[in-house]
Amino acid sequence: MTLSFILTGVTFSNAKGHSRQQILQWSNPGDPVRLEREKDNPHDPNAIRVIALKHGVTMGYVPKDLAAVFVAERKFPAVGRIEEIFGGTDGKPHLGCRINVEFRA
Repeated sequence: MTLSFILTGVTFSNAKGHSRQQILQWSNPGDPVRLEREKDNPHDPNAIRVIALKHGVTMGYVPKDLAAVFVAERKFPAVGRIEEIFGGTDGKPHLGCRINVEFRA
């Protein structure tokens, strides 16, 4: 099963100071990602971070409502690819990212 979604939290920096916007600038469509549950997240016990494998850092999160479904249905492990990076224009200065995820049986 495959699913496509837009990452959330891409305008924040990671705990170690990595700018997620910079990570998106360094990334390309087709780059691999891994979804990893973040049970100790203080904002959402169902949080799932998306890690850019090329850089080894979090680039954003699965949207909260979708993450709850993934956790409830135990959709792990999950791997995917960057489908699209968009934005970075006068009308939309921040970059965004669409991820395509494949779930293993």
